Amino acid sequence: MNQDRYNAERMRKRLWITIIAALLALLTVILSTCSGAFNFHKGLNSLPDLTGMTEEDAIATIEKLRGHASVSYEASTAKAGTVIRQGIPAGDAVTPNSTVSIVVSSGKPDAQPSAEPQELLPSLIGLSMELAQRTAEELGVTLIEGDYVYDDNIPYGSIVEQNPAGGTKVTKGMAVTVQLSAGPETTRYTITVEAGYGGSVSPGTTTVVEGEDISFTITPNEGYAIDRLVVDGTEVHSLDRYSFLTVDSNHTLSVTFREQRSMLEEFIDQFFGGN
Repeated sequence: MNQDRYNAERMRKRLWITIIAALLALLTVILSTCSGAFNFHKGLNSLPDLTGMTEEDAIATIEKLRGHASVSYEASTAKAGTVIRQGIPAGDAVTPNSTVSIVVSSGKPDAQPSAEPQELLPSLIGLSMELAQRTAEELGVTLIEGDYVYDDNIPYGSIVEQNPAGGTKVTKGMAVTVQLSAGPETTRYTITVEAGYGGSVSPGTTTVVEGEDISFTITPNEGYAIDRLVVDGTEVHSLDRYSFLTVDSNHTLSVTFREQRSMLEEFIDQFFGGN
């Protein structure tokens, strides 16, 4: 009996050790996840610091992240052909087909004074208004915000167009007008609803953003029932609710209602034609 009690005590100790070890392992995983140690997506498609890279290496890096490079040049004390400024800050994610603006050093400015302006206006395409405004202040030019235009590649609020264009010689106080991205143009489709006498459909005729779902509730008035439900010209099973999923075209929904009748009246109509 003493041996059995001893074995049982050892088994209980081993069980408690196993439970404690499992709890410690679970706590380690939770703490590691909270700290980002197991964040496998961290840094995915993140733009590195491009400053100091050659123009070719910077473009290759952007294209490797499936972005497009917009290059402009500016006189600088930095080595000619190296990146001195980038539109999207280092560490930010680059979405596929987005535009990343980089400014490349064209070499040291002419040491000899000249009456002609030597500084060139960089391309502002792809920059946020905040970064573009900072660049404008450094150049001594005035930035004027224009209209928003749809663009599939440049994020909402970033610059899509500028006038004058990048590469224009800068004159102090000159005005630069920019248009901002309104993001991709949204396609909408119309669902045309027709309801006959004796009931209603909610909502009525409406528009839907492409790819969204929408449901319609069909409600007969008291004493009425759904007679026919026709969708896009084809009669379907009469239901009190109908849904269009992943809308990608215009649709029509038509409902008629009939007055409810007793079973005897239905029988007489069916076999005697109502006479």
